[in-house]
Amino acid sequence: MVGQMVISTKISHGRNLKTRQIYVFTGLLGPMEETAAAYIASGDPETTQQDLQLRRGAQAPKVMDFSEAERSGFTRGFIEFYTARPNNTRNRQELQVAAEHLLKGCREHYRAGFTRISRISGAVPPGMADEFKKRALTLLDLLTSEEFISQAALLVRDFPKLGSWMEWWVHPVHASMLFESERKMDIELWQSLPSDNNAEEAMHWKLYKACGRDHEFLEGMYALFAFAVHYERLFEAASKGALTRYGQAERWKMVKKLYGTTKTTRSGNPNNTKRKKNDGRPPDTAKELLIPKSNKKQLNLKEAIRKKTPTPSLTAKEQKKLLSLPTPPPATISFPLDAPGYPWHQNSCWLDVSLQLLYIALWGAVDEFNKIQKGLPEHSGIHVVLSSLFQRYELDNGSKATSAVLRSQRDYLRKFLKRKKAIQSVMDFESLFTWFWHLIKLEDISQSYRPISAFETVFIEIHYCTGSSKIGGSHVEISHIPFRRRMHQIGKKDYDEFKGDFDQYFAHFISLDKTPSPATHCWRTTDTVPLCPGERTDICYLVASLPFILSFEVGDEKVALQIFEGETQKWDFPPTLLPVTDADADSHGLIYDLVGLALVNRWGNHFIARYASPDKSVIYTYDGNANEGFPIREDSASFRTHMLGRKIKLPNNYLVYQVLYRLRGGATAQDQFFRLQTAELSRRFGFQFSTKNLNTLFSVTYHDDKYTQLDNNKRTLEYVSQSAHGDMSDDALDIESEDENPLSKPNLPEQEISSSPPLSLPNSEFDLNCRCGIIGDGNILYQDAHGEAIQCNECREWSHIACQRDGRASDLAADTPFICDVCDLSHHLPVRAGERKSKRM
Repeated sequence: MVGQMVISTKISHGRNLKTRQIYVFTGLLGPMEETAAAYIASGDPETTQQDLQLRRGAQAPKVMDFSEAERSGFTRGFIEFYTARPNNTRNRQELQVAAEHLLKGCREHYRAGFTRISRISGAVPPGMADEFKKRALTLLDLLTSEEFISQAALLVRDFPKLGSWMEWWVHPVHASMLFESERKMDIELWQSLPSDNNAEEAMHWKLYKACGRDHEFLEGMYALFAFAVHYERLFEAASKGALTRYGQAERWKMVKKLYGTTKTTRSGNPNNTKRKKNDGRPPDTAKELLIPKSNKKQLNLKEAIRKKTPTPSLTAKEQKKLLSLPTPPPATISFPLDAPGYPWHQNSCWLDVSLQLLYIALWGAVDEFNKIQKGLPEHSGIHVVLSSLFQRYELDNGSKATSAVLRSQRDYLRKFLKRKKAIQSVMDFESLFTWFWHLIKLEDISQSYRPISAFETVFIEIHYCTGSSKIGGSHVEISHIPFRRRMHQIGKKDYDEFKGDFDQYFAHFISLDKTPSPATHCWRTTDTVPLCPGERTDICYLVASLPFILSFEVGDEKVALQIFEGETQKWDFPPTLLPVTDADADSHGLIYDLVGLALVNRWGNHFIARYASPDKSVIYTYDGNANEGFPIREDSASFRTHMLGRKIKLPNNYLVYQVLYRLRGGATAQDQFFRLQTAELSRRFGFQFSTKNLNTLFSVTYHDDKYTQLDNNKRTLEYVSQSAHGDMSDDALDIESEDENPLSKPNLPEQEISSSPPLSLPNSEFDLNCRCGIIGDGNILYQDAHGEAIQCNECREWSHIACQRDGRASDLAADTPFICDVCDLSHHLPVRAGERKSKRM
C-alpha cells in the first residue's frame, strides 16, 4: 500500500525548537505500524485542532490506484485511528462508510487500461479501436447511475469479449472511486483533488531505494527521518548556491555498482524478470480475455496420490484398491514412527496442528472413528474431514504418505472450509479447532445425534423463583431442550480457584453439586419489567453427557495480549481423567486418556503439537514449519517429563494452549455415563429424560407433585405451584407492586446459595450469541461460571467477554462502545504475512 501521513517532530537546536514535518509513505510500513504512525501524528497535546486536521494523514482524502491492499489498508487505518480517539462517536460501520467517502481513483490507471485493451485485436477489432476508447472515456463523466449502467451494458454488447473487464470496473468498490455517476465523495472535495496520483507515484521509486521496504515501525521512522534530513540539507545548500556534489556522476555506473546490473529489473533469476500483475487491474490481457478458462478439475487426494506417488510395482487393479476407502482395519498396526506431517504453508499452522492431533486421536481408536464417520451423511463437513484422516491412515499403513500429498490434502480442506464459511480466507491465520466446531454446529441432528455426541458436552439448567401470594406460590423453569457445547475455555478465574489442579477442575466440571446463584429477578417479564416479585436462583451447567473427544482451551490471555512478564498459567495435566468411580471406569472404559497438547508461541501467532506414541515410549514435537513437516523425536524424553505436570518441558517461548483427551470406552462408555448421570439428575432434581442413550438428542421434563406444567416454548418449560390461579400467562399477570412480600423459597437441593452479586444483564428476553457455541435465550443460557457478558452496540446481541479476540473487551470503560466479532470488520481485512491475527474462541 502506498499513501502518506505527516509526522510532526520537534528537534532541539540549542534553545530553539525547530519543527520538522516528515511525510510517512505508508508503503514502507505494515498496517500496525501505519496505525501507530497515525497515533503519533495526533498525539501532541500542544497541537491545535486546525493543525491536527492538517496533519492527520489517516483522515485526509486520497487519490490512489485500485489495489485491494491500498484501499483496505487505508480503511483499516482510518477505523483504528478513530476507534482509539476518546471523543469518537461513530461505530466501525459508520467509520468504514466515512473512509470510503474519502477515496478517489486514479483516472490515468483507467485510461491506460482501456488503451491496453484497444490493442487486443481479438477483443476489439482494429477498425473499432478509436470508437471503443471514446465510449470507454465517456463513462467517466456520465451524470446518472442508470445511464452509466446502460452505456456499460451496450459496450459489453458490442464488445462481448470484454465482459469480465467491464464487470470489474462497474463493481461498486471500484466504480465509486472513479466514475462521476457512482461517486460517494462530496462533490467539492472530489473536484478539489487531482484526477491522478502520478506525481506521488513518481517519488516512490526514489523513496523505496533510499529507505527500503517492510520495516518495523521505529526502523522505518529512522529511515524516513534520515531521508528528510538528507534532502533538507540538499535544499539548504542549493538555496545558498552551494554545490551538492563534485563532478558529473555517471548514473549507469552507480546503478550497476549498487545492484549488479544497469537495470534493476534484470535479474539472474528468470522468475524475477516476469512482470507481476497486482489486483488493482481488471482482466485486460489477451490470455485472460480470449483464452477460455481451463475445465481441468482440482485434483482430489486420490488423483494427487496417483500423480505424485506412483507405484509401478502394483497392478492397476491393486492401485485402485489401495486408493479406495475401505472400512479401516482394527488399530493393531504399530504407530508409524516418524511418519510425515502436514508441511506449513501460508499461515496453515492452525489447521496443521488441528489435523495432526485429530489424526493421533484416530490412531488409538480407529473403530470408534469409523462408526462416527459411517453415521454421517457423505455431504457432511465432518464426514469430509474424517475421510481425509482415514485416507492418510491408509497411506501410512502402506508407507505411501509424503509431505507433498498431505499438503495437497490440507490445501483442499482449506478451500472446503472456505466454502463452508468456517474460515474467512484460505491464507489467514485462524484459531485452533474453531473450524472443526463450526462444522459440527452445521450438522443436522434430526436423524441421528450419535456421531455428533462424540464431540459435544450436553448440559441442562433449572431456575427457581419464590413467586408471590398473588400468583399462588413458587414456580420453576427448566431447559426442555438441552444445551450443547463443543469448546471449553478455562480462564484465569478457574486457574486461581483450583490452583492449577486440572483433576479438581474436571471434578467440579461434571459435578452435580453446583452452587445456586441468585439472579436479578424472575424470568417472567414484559418489556423488561418484572411480572413477579419473587426471588430467583439458578443452578447452571448440570452436565448430562460427555463427548468421546474432550477438549479444553487453556490459552493464557497474556499470550493474546502479548504480555510476557509475570507468571503464566501452568496447569497440572494428568494422564487420565475419571468422570465416575474407579469400578465403573474400569468396567465400561469410562476413562479419558491424554492424546496430545497444542502449544502456542508467546506471540500468539504460531501453533505446534506435542504427543506420544501409543505405548508412550516416544515423545514427538510436530512443527509444520520445521523439519519439512516431519515430527521431531524428543531426546531423553518421557511421558511424565514432556506431557504431564506443571513443570512440563516445552520448546523455548511456547506455552500450552489446548489439551485433548479421548474416552477409552467410546460410545459404550458415553452411554454408561449418560445413564448414571441422568439417574442422579432425576433423583436430585426431579428431571425425566426422553431417551436412555445418545442415538437421539434427549429432551427434559420436570416431575413434582406440587407443581403443574404450563404451555411454554420449545426451548424451556415452566411449572407453577398447584395453588396458582388458572391463567398464568404474561397477559394475565399484572405488574406486581415492589412492596409485596414474596413467599418462601421452593424446595431446592440442599446446597449453599452463593452470595455473589448479580451481573447487570437484562432479565427480560435477550439474545446470547457467542462464538463459544452458546446461542439462544440469555435468561436460560447465561451463568456466572461463563464469565461476564457484553452487548454489541451494532447487533444488540450479548457474548462473553472472555470469548472476544485478543481479550479486547476485558478492560473497556463502561461508556466505551463495543462491537462484537460478527460486526467487527477489522479482522476480515488483509494483514501482512506473519502478522498476528488472533481469533480465539
